[in-house]
Amino acid sequence: MFDNNRKTVLIAAAVTAILIFIGNILTNGGNAIVAGLSALLSVPFFLIGTRTLRRYRASLAERAELLPTDAANVVWDVYMNDIRVATITDDRLAAFQSQVADDWRNMVTQALNVLRVPLRMFDQFAVVIPAIAFWLILACALLAPDTLVSTLAAVQHASSQELHQGVALAMYTLFTIGLLTFIVHWVFTGYTYGLRNVYRDELEYVLRRYLKIAATGRLTISRLSHDAVYIYEPDLFGWLRAHTLARRTARTGKV
Repeated sequence: MFDNNRKTVLIAAAVTAILIFIGNILTNGGNAIVAGLSALLSVPFFLIGTRTLRRYRASLAERAELLPTDAANVVWDVYMNDIRVATITDDRLAAFQSQVADDWRNMVTQALNVLRVPLRMFDQFAVVIPAIAFWLILACALLAPDTLVSTLAAVQHASSQELHQGVALAMYTLFTIGLLTFIVHWVFTGYTYGLRNVYRDELEYVLRRYLKIAATGRLTISRLSHDAVYIYEPDLFGWLRAHTLARRTARTGKV
């Protein structure tokens, strides 16, 4: 039998799959096969993500209960703008992470921040896509004017169905080019379109207040162990990387 937590997770996974199925049906022209596959694929991803999140939160709770004399309760160095300003024990650090993760206001703020990202991207798309279309037409007029003239003539004599298909293909092509442009811009410039880690920002604020750090800037946490520097990453992905490194170290016997 499943306990209540597992039942809740399974119900949430089923609801998510149903919503994804309905959303795909409404947006892909009623293709039930694609919608069904999307819904089915969402279930294992949802379950794996939920299990990982529960393990992460359990790890924080376990670390927060460490005693000062426990060997695992290591001391971290806190740096502000690459200058060492304080130290903090691992149990206090985990306790602050749990406190930030438990605050529902951070979840709401993070969700709103994520939702604003596509809106910002859409605002820039509204400028980028027409600009790309203009330069493509200009390049075609300069390099292949006969092709442009024949294309315009074909548009004038096309049926409504052909026009609809042509416009859809053109918009899809322009959208793909615009998306690739955004990705290249993000990779080479690091621009995130306003996306930020709200939980990390809040944790830094809590740590500065607890450690009485008046300065602002880039806060990093690290420690030196066995002639190696370990950078602390206070989020789920950082925990996954640290967990993977610990398993590899335990298996090979070296860092």
